[in-house]
Amino acid sequence: MLSTSVRLFLNNPTESGQELVGSLLKQATDKNHSRCSIDVKERAYFYWRLLSVGLEEAKAILSH
Repeated sequence: MLSTSVRLFLNNPTESGQELVGSLLKQATDKNHSRCSIDVKERAYFYWRLLSVGLEEAKAILSH
């Protein structure tokens, strides 16, 4: 769900998409959220860092 949401957001960056992705990233990286595996947390941190670089850059990196 996390990967798909980020990719959909990059293809159609809307405000509601940004809120959804932000919420998913926050939940996945929340230290008190015990239901997320370490793999999901690591992927969320990767996407968080990638999106902080910029949308076009993130889109270019994920399209390869």
